[in-house]
Amino acid sequence: MAATLAAQLILIRDDTQPIMVIYLLLASNLLVVGAVITTRRPENVIGLLLLGAGILATLPFSGVVYGNLDAELGGGRLPFVPFVVWLSNWASGTVLGALAVLLPLVFPSGRLLTPRWRVVVIAAWLAIGGATFQAAFSSSPMLAGDLGLPNPFALPEPFRAWPDTIGVVASAFGPPVVLAGVVSVVIRFRRSSGIERAQLKWFAFVASIAGIAFVPALMSPLPQIGEAAWYVALSALATMPAVIGVAIVRYRL
Repeated sequence: MAATLAAQLILIRDDTQPIMVIYLLLASNLLVVGAVITTRRPENVIGLLLLGAGILATLPFSGVVYGNLDAELGGGRLPFVPFVVWLSNWASGTVLGALAVLLPLVFPSGRLLTPRWRVVVIAAWLAIGGATFQAAFSSSPMLAGDLGLPNPFALPEPFRAWPDTIGVVASAFGPPVVLAGVVSVVIRFRRSSGIERAQLKWFAFVASIAGIAFVPALMSPLPQIGEAAWYVALSALATMPAVIGVAIVRYRL
């Protein structure tokens, strides 16, 4: 296992290794905890949310490794490289949206605080869907490690500008819905007691760090601050499944 991981990391640029390691840990944690919850509490939507996010979280890491492996072999030696890189190109935004907004809105019961919070869920899906649409169908080169491949699914004229326009509109929903997720956790924590409060204690702390860090990551005009915020947000998200796992084992979610 360690040798396999080391061999894969060799195929990733030095400056992208830390963030890809975070993605690998995030995917592993999501898959394990999601499978446990789905098996033990199939009626709780959190299990399916984590499991689906875990499957998608494997794509960015796999796309970088697969694409760079093809480049190491000389290019064009492996099948379906553009398609694999295309999958990895849009999957990361979907995972981050699901974890940064949707999960805080329903933890730990699997239900929203009140039906009024459906507005936030709709806004979240608009933000996630718009960002995914932009990444999937934009004419910008697809990035995976050292690769910059043309998008095989880029929309032709006269629709070429649509993905970027939709992405700009969707990005406006991002910070408000992320902050709404943090507010939801805080409100639920203040109203909770007993086991539910114990479940929410560390989750609220981790979710708040991730939510607050995503705001400068999405909006900071300074690249250094934005990059640092991404690392903080992703690291917090990578630990979130482990926090949920503790709630399952210790507090019987």
